[in-house]
Amino acid sequence: MLPGLLGLQRPPFKKIDYFTEACGHRMRHIISILLQNEAGALTRVASLFSSRGYNIESLSVAPTDDPELSRLTLVTFGSDEVIDQINKQLFKLIDVVNIADMTKGDHIEREQLLLKVRLVKAQCAPMDEIIAEFNADVIDPNLENFTLVVTGTVSRIDEFVERTGKTADLLTVVRSGAMAIARGEQILSAAI
Repeated sequence: MLPGLLGLQRPPFKKIDYFTEACGHRMRHIISILLQNEAGALTRVASLFSSRGYNIESLSVAPTDDPELSRLTLVTFGSDEVIDQINKQLFKLIDVVNIADMTKGDHIEREQLLLKVRLVKAQCAPMDEIIAEFNADVIDPNLENFTLVVTGTVSRIDEFVERTGKTADLLTVVRSGAMAIARGEQILSAAI
């Protein structure tokens, strides 16, 4: 696992309450950014973080319903003051249309996991229990490369990987990174 922001390291699959954990004064922030869907836009955003010594823990980017806009969701650690400063600097980038720090308001957060494991017959019953408990979908039932997909909170995904790793041989772990949307009427849109 790569070192986190400013030397903070998170051991793999450790259960963390991301909404209340404080690392000194550093908190986990989920930042959603609407940006123009143009070559180099993502590079300019990532460069802003790296030039200030801040790690992007996860990053998810895809087009929106408007083909000219993409929504980038990233997770980083920092104090509120530092993240506010980064957000102000992000707004100065030509490609950035709007920004929302999701952790400052009520929001829904999910991550998707694709997981490939190797199973033997004796592991099938315990694996069936884990699949049912986590509402996972089997997308390839071949025991040599048994592939699952599951969606949930970051801590729930961590728990699923940890429990599955105790039952079967993990072959490949692919995570989407956090995605977030504000609850209620709040909408991140191009209209400021």
